[in-house]
Amino acid sequence: MSGTYNKSSAVHVSGGIWLSPQIFGLRPDGSQLINVCLQTESGEMAAMEMLSLSSEGTYYQGDKKIGTIDSPEFVQYIKKFQVVPDTILSADRSYPKSEDEMYKRVTESYAETKSIKKTAKTLKISEEKARRILFTTGDYTCDTHEKVMDLLRKGVPLDDIASEIGLSRHKIRAYLPYG
Repeated sequence: MSGTYNKSSAVHVSGGIWLSPQIFGLRPDGSQLINVCLQTESGEMAAMEMLSLSSEGTYYQGDKKIGTIDSPEFVQYIKKFQVVPDTILSADRSYPKSEDEMYKRVTESYAETKSIKKTAKTLKISEEKARRILFTTGDYTCDTHEKVMDLLRKGVPLDDIASEIGLSRHKIRAYLPYG
């Protein structure tokens, strides 16, 4: 959900995090649609997620209650948007300044969390990207990855590997290292 938003109508929450009401964003139940935005290096606002704000001042993500703007639950929710230091913030998400730095961060985060899901969430990248980086660095493997790599070493084409394993060609690529 990326786009550029007007900072003058936004409410500053923390660091580079702002809440920006959507134009024409009133829901049938009377709640206001709000974008959680990050401020880019160029000063633009990039929408990261959408919330709704009830007339009582409570924020919701879908049906999940987040809390009021100064509640501990809301503060905890907003923390997930904190930008990792030494990153470049594009209009879509934050990226380390180089590919080597990204590999290093993924490896370090995975060593700390022991979870691809938590690593991806922390670094604001897809789980597939985190997994493929870990395959590339040799810090993670799984049965499907081992099976795919074994068949590739034997010269089996990707389409045949996909048929044999029962995954689409696209899904097979998710189990390959980069490069």
